[in-house]
Amino acid sequence: MKTVNLPVLLTDQERNVLIEAEILNIGSFWAYRPTRECNFVLSIDARPLLTLIDTAGFGGRIYELMSILRPGDILHYLVVHFIDVDNEVVEYVKKSIRSYYFDESLVELPFYEFDCCFAWRGDDTENFEHAWCCHRDQDYWKIKLDALLLLVKDIQRRIRENTDYLLQHEIKLIDQGRHRMDYFADINRLFSLEVNIHPESSLKKSLFDLICSLIKKENVRSVSCPFQDYALWRVLVEEQVRRSQRTGLSPQQAFCLSGPDSGLPHIEAENWGGKVHIPYEGVVGGDLFIYPSWREFNPKKAEKNGSLKAATGDKSCYYLLLEGDYGEIDCAIRTVVDDWVLYESNFPCNPCNLLGSDPVTGEFYSK
Repeated sequence: MKTVNLPVLLTDQERNVLIEAEILNIGSFWAYRPTRECNFVLSIDARPLLTLIDTAGFGGRIYELMSILRPGDILHYLVVHFIDVDNEVVEYVKKSIRSYYFDESLVELPFYEFDCCFAWRGDDTENFEHAWCCHRDQDYWKIKLDALLLLVKDIQRRIRENTDYLLQHEIKLIDQGRHRMDYFADINRLFSLEVNIHPESSLKKSLFDLICSLIKKENVRSVSCPFQDYALWRVLVEEQVRRSQRTGLSPQQAFCLSGPDSGLPHIEAENWGGKVHIPYEGVVGGDLFIYPSWREFNPKKAEKNGSLKAATGDKSCYYLLLEGDYGEIDCAIRTVVDDWVLYESNFPCNPCNLLGSDPVTGEFYSK
């Protein structure tokens, strides 16, 4: 099974530093209605930072990680847990935060969202706000954030030392100030406690290797792929970027890629320097057409009309890869690969990535 081949970025000791919860005793404060002395005890950890680093280890969220330059940037990657917190504070926080982030239990929440609830408000400052703001003014926070920033900078150095082609291409775009996210008003700092990408391919090795060999062929200048397989798309986009760099053409002109109509969640093709057309109208063809399971394939029409295009509902292709075996077809050479069959047209290959273009970008895509 193919896996995105990038090294682990963290040692076990560093990983434990980010996972381990640290108790913060903010101090007691007086509350009223009824009058009582209340404890204010929290814990924090840096699991979102761990998630970011682990994701970067698979080639995702690279720009976000490399853009951490200030100690304050780390605040977006801390989690707050309520340990011993009066209900008055809990209710105050619930009213102050953007509640769509969290459930009603409020067991844990992003530090940044929690911290924004409290401020010095002159005579209107609540006692618990006073307690928190005094704690935030302590040197503890400078020491904590400086230590985590040093770790992040070391991780950034380790990323730069990796030789993965797409990774190095994205780093180059960042260094040159030409990364697509350089032109956004804000950096989207995602609060996540789990890695959302799956670096191991879900495809059988034989199928994965076949696709990888086909896209290297000179007569394959476009690919229509219905999978959301992360490892495969890293390979596809790498081939696209390599061709674009070699020819000077835009990514889609150099090697046209089309994905599934459901999109490619967590696959950052544009951040990697590539481009993928999402055919919301259903599916488009390609020199290599990996046939979606939901679409009907009619080999009898291929026999009648003498072309693979007829069997696919008028979708152009030269190589047609399908799950299942539909037997021999006169117009194509058949190769069986485990549970899949590859048909290679007997007719000369005519590029099918120049049949349409995006009216906004001018990028070519296949039909």
